[in-house]
Amino acid sequence: ENDKIREFSERWLANEDRFSVFFEEQAMKDFMTHLVQYGWKYPAGESAPDRVVMNCASYSHGIMNTITYEPLAEDDFDVLARFAKVFEQTYTRFLDLQKAEAQAREAQIEAALERVRACTMAMHQSEELQEVIRVVFEQLESLNLDIDASNINVHLKDSKDHYMWTAATSQRYDRRVHLPYFNHPFFTRYETALHNGEALLTDTMTFEEKNSFFVHFYTHAEFTVPKKRKAYIAAAKGIARSTVLSKDTSLTIWNYKVVPYTPDENGIIKRFAQVFEQTYTRFLDLQKAEAQAREAQIEAALERVRAKAMAMHSSEDLATTSQCRFSRIADPAHHTDALRRRSDRRRNSGRRAINHQRHQRGSCLGTCRHSKVEGPLRIGKRIRILEGAEGISSCTEGQFLKKIL
Repeated sequence: ENDKIREFSERWLANEDRFSVFFEEQAMKDFMTHLVQYGWKYPAGESAPDRVVMNCASYSHGIMNTITYEPLAEDDFDVLARFAKVFEQTYTRFLDLQKAEAQAREAQIEAALERVRACTMAMHQSEELQEVIRVVFEQLESLNLDIDASNINVHLKDSKDHYMWTAATSQRYDRRVHLPYFNHPFFTRYETALHNGEALLTDTMTFEEKNSFFVHFYTHAEFTVPKKRKAYIAAAKGIARSTVLSKDTSLTIWNYKVVPYTPDENGIIKRFAQVFEQTYTRFLDLQKAEAQAREAQIEAALERVRAKAMAMHSSEDLATTSQCRFSRIADPAHHTDALRRRSDRRRNSGRRAINHQRHQRGSCLGTCRHSKVEGPLRIGKRIRILEGAEGISSCTEGQFLKKIL
């Protein structure tokens, strides 16, 4: 570090209102080299002077200075100091505006994140992730990020394949894409970052890498990509990608201009990924709870059927048990009604068949209480009887009488 530059900083930190720093000989050469490193150039036709003087007027946020060959006169220093005070007010105003803009930007980001939270909390099925990624894409676009496409990938244990939902500019894709793993930078770099526990993957892909990836994508996508969109992608010179890797999911955005995203933009993507990861974890918990509730419902229905079966004391109770089983299986109302109508038709058909046989036979030897059939029976003849709602079976009249007597 140049000694004169250090002197310059120390005197400003000491709150000197005005001061001059002289640069001569070696200090002058070092100072000019320092200026050239930051883009300063000698005026055309001039060479480096032997000595310069930096005349400085301090204000609260910095220093206003002018470089001359000789120290400024007192009156000129007064003018420089007055300009410094005016600039101090201007710079204070600039800082206030900058702070207000940052606060407005933060409010805008939070509003976008809240829309994503609301969308993810409304999920009830995994297929609804397609709607979530659409909302994520729209909100990132609203924050003026340059995005051509985005996707959410769900990590599956022991699989390198990608199961992802995709959104793109002016496109709506209605289903998940299963992309089998193959040796391509899109997959290999992702797997390396995931294996190393990296939170953020940023990379670019060449024209050839981009094209080979999309050949694979179009082969396995279960939806049609419009020709206009394909032509736009084919003409693009590559991909710049940013991927935030979380425990269960990853959020990726990319553009076809091959312009890497800035640290601030990657910070925004991280916040979106964190919001989605939290809500996706809750979604998994809800999904598990729903499965447990469904299993409990099934077990309760089975237990009622078991109780009915254990309560049977005679074959006559079979119809009641069958009806119980029917009512437990046929839970939806429309399905129950359909089964009941079918059972009624079969019962009526059986009754008509039995009534027809009754009128064709002679003396009455007994009655059938079990099948709700009454009428004359003849030993040695076979008749058809209805057992509950289960259909029609047959037995001899002798077997039937033995059963009911």
